[in-house]
Amino acid sequence: MHKVFYTLKIANITCGSCIPKIQKCLRGLEYVNDVKINIFTKEVQLEMHTLIDSAKIKHIKRALNENGFTVSDNKKYWRNTFYTLSMLYIIQTVIHKTLSIFWVDLVFSTIIEVLCSKRILKGSMAFTDTVILGSHASFVLGCFYDEQNLQNSSLILVMIVLGKFMLETVGNRASECLRSGVTERYMYNNKNLNYEEIKEGHVIVVEKEKHILFDGIVMEGASYVDESSLTGEIKLKEKKKGDHIHSDTYNKTGRIIVHVRRVGEETSLGKLLKQIDHSSVSNTNEITGLFIFIIFVTIGSFMLCALNTPLAQAIETSLSLLIIACPCALNISEPLTILIGTKKLFDNSIVIRDLAVFENLCDIGVLFIDKTGTLTDGTFIVKDFINTSSLDISTVKTLVHTLERRSYHPIASTLTEYCMVSAMGEVLKYEMMSNGIKGRVRYRNAHYDVQIGNDGLLSANIKNGRCFETNRSIKDENYETDNVPKRINDKNYALYTPDEDLISVYVIVNDELTCVFYLEDKIVNGASSALKLLNEQNITTIMLTGDSYRNAMRIAHRLNISKVYANKTAIHKSNIIQNYRKGHVVGMVGDGINDYSAIAHSNVGISVGNVFSGIGHVSLLSKDLHLLYLLLVIGKRIKRRITINYTFSIIYNVAALCACIAGGYYGLVITPGISCICMFLSSLTVVISALTFK
Repeated sequence: MHKVFYTLKIANITCGSCIPKIQKCLRGLEYVNDVKINIFTKEVQLEMHTLIDSAKIKHIKRALNENGFTVSDNKKYWRNTFYTLSMLYIIQTVIHKTLSIFWVDLVFSTIIEVLCSKRILKGSMAFTDTVILGSHASFVLGCFYDEQNLQNSSLILVMIVLGKFMLETVGNRASECLRSGVTERYMYNNKNLNYEEIKEGHVIVVEKEKHILFDGIVMEGASYVDESSLTGEIKLKEKKKGDHIHSDTYNKTGRIIVHVRRVGEETSLGKLLKQIDHSSVSNTNEITGLFIFIIFVTIGSFMLCALNTPLAQAIETSLSLLIIACPCALNISEPLTILIGTKKLFDNSIVIRDLAVFENLCDIGVLFIDKTGTLTDGTFIVKDFINTSSLDISTVKTLVHTLERRSYHPIASTLTEYCMVSAMGEVLKYEMMSNGIKGRVRYRNAHYDVQIGNDGLLSANIKNGRCFETNRSIKDENYETDNVPKRINDKNYALYTPDEDLISVYVIVNDELTCVFYLEDKIVNGASSALKLLNEQNITTIMLTGDSYRNAMRIAHRLNISKVYANKTAIHKSNIIQNYRKGHVVGMVGDGINDYSAIAHSNVGISVGNVFSGIGHVSLLSKDLHLLYLLLVIGKRIKRRITINYTFSIIYNVAALCACIAGGYYGLVITPGISCICMFLSSLTVVISALTFK
């Protein structure tokens, strides 16, 4: 079934209790499959099975409006509301102090009450709206008993909106920080544009060392583009006029001019930002039970107070109790703390795609880690080489350097740097092959036909009548052990590979095997210390790779990883993850397409370096495995801070409830205004606690 997504913003979302009300409202529409909501960015994403049109949009907006929710892109809804109410309250106070006219107080208080009671009037009340009921009680008492309560009712609503204004500001700033961290700029008509300003049809100049964040076609120029974000493995492709450019790749070498075909939310970057915006977390289920308990406590306190106090005072005390007991602080504690923690993680190059990941993050017992591109960084170092001919090694290095500098493969870059020489040859002919490169080089008035490649290059030469005996250990043969291969005959050589399982690169010059370079995968900096820190957290690390068992064991030995699954396909990896999930909370860390299924099936899926892939609960923006440890540490701190906020809010509310009930029973007047101040201080404490999170 084809899925269609539509996003809108609801300006007056106040707390987690709004989420089930909006979901119930929208899921009741026959064409809506699912609804995702973020209470801080106020964005609602609808998943539908039919195309969206203007009639459906009007229907959606009407359904929300009937339930008291305002569809608007205004990120400053509560700020504007607070300014409006403050101005009305100031005017009301001035007139009250100077003229003291009852009907003027009544008019201003009525206007303020109506402005803040939209959802209550339409029968859709959230938890925070219980506080508004307290202002209504004060308004009614002001109409019939003491006109001072009219001003109190206005003050209560101003303070309530002030609290919502504070939350709106915190949410907007955190969300903008998350979105502003991923960006890139390009040239268009001599203007420097951010990627968000690029439109379909633009002709964009992409300089070297730039991320490409749109789809298009090359119009001019040529370059090698790193498409490892698409495959998870190092893969440089030459792009020239007429070739397609894909979003989320990296322009490695040259300058190209691209005609843009797709931009924005259709690219992987747009999907990433949508995932961040639509990640939601809610503790509504727990708060619902508490809310019901509060209603019963309020009824009980009213009956208790009515025994010893006048009816008006009993009503006032009971509604004051309702204000104090409103679980505003509890309701914002978890999402606000997680949002601030997510921003802190983003500052440290960690993107949280799914906020629900914090439920499992602290309980990870087994962590699977891919090898290629995760534990190793995709580059190589030369461990050794063997000169197999009479050609001097300086000439061999010159030929290798001259030819390999034309290629941008990671192995080529390693050999080019290793074979750096002062003199350079001239490339007369150059050709890329599936198993390496070949070409003709002129050096010191001599011409050399050079081939450089892997085992496949040897196989191709064998078909042409040359035989090479390879990959035999020195220890297994009675040949010389001076690192010089023994010539068997004019066309046959026995090559001796060191004990370590290294990558062999063969150099054939003028149809003669001239040199063999032995390369080793370079382990990511800090991988060993990062794994040690993870083990200290009682997390079992297991290597899960599609590479050969011998290659995997060599890296595992260097990193002290005791358990290895090697030669595994994407399906095998996924099955292993699912089997481990039966008894453990499982994490999976990887960077390639062959890891994506395993990442998706794990409790905590983490993609490394591949930020625009859209895969996993978490993305690490750099290949620094210490970020894994940082993720776990901050995750535990977030959970601990939420627990502290919960505990404080419960103790605070219970103490205030007891004081209110006792005061009401003994005839002490606790006005709704005092109760509102108590409620506001509780919420303010939670906000300050979240903002000071480190």
